[in-house]
Amino acid sequence: MTQKDDYLKLLQRARSLGATPQQSQGRFVVPQIEGFIEGNNTVISNFADILKKVRREPDVVLPWMLRELGRPGDMEGGRLILRGAVPKATLEKVLNDFVSTQVLCSECSAPDTHIEKQGRAHILRCEACGAHRPIEAASRVATPSTQRAAVQEGDTLQVTIDDVGKRGDGVARYEGFLIFVEGGMKGQTIRVKIDRVNGNMAFAHVVPG
Repeated sequence: MTQKDDYLKLLQRARSLGATPQQSQGRFVVPQIEGFIEGNNTVISNFADILKKVRREPDVVLPWMLRELGRPGDMEGGRLILRGAVPKATLEKVLNDFVSTQVLCSECSAPDTHIEKQGRAHILRCEACGAHRPIEAASRVATPSTQRAAVQEGDTLQVTIDDVGKRGDGVARYEGFLIFVEGGMKGQTIRVKIDRVNGNMAFAHVVPG
């Protein structure tokens, strides 16, 4: 039997098992992140396209990214909105890490994989070569709906006043929030209690240290 006969026999067997030869897939390229800073938020405008490319649901990709970035965020429409300014290079590194560990096959590097649950274990199974390996379960990471916002009404925080607003209130920055402090003076480091939160802005008064 010639090498060509061997190849055709293997190809026929692979097709009978539902596998796709790696040569037909082409080189997988991680999608580039498209985004911008909007106020105190970072917006990834093509997040839905990224999910489609890596063939993963939001409840798998989003918790991973929030944990690795160490900040809250949520998906609105097809966009991912993160609290605070995040450099594009950091976003791309986190996405690349996700693809390497949660998408690409460790044996043949194919992106055609899916996640199976076997008891308490989560297995990444390759549809191209059949290889499989355990991965970290996304369910172990808190989702945005269970994450506590960095600033909430009633919180007591220590902040530094680094500016003064037009109305004379001190302005502090904390975890992506602007906090307006009644009577706050520039340069002070003080304890404040949050009276009201509106989006990424909060209003507070000084409390004894």
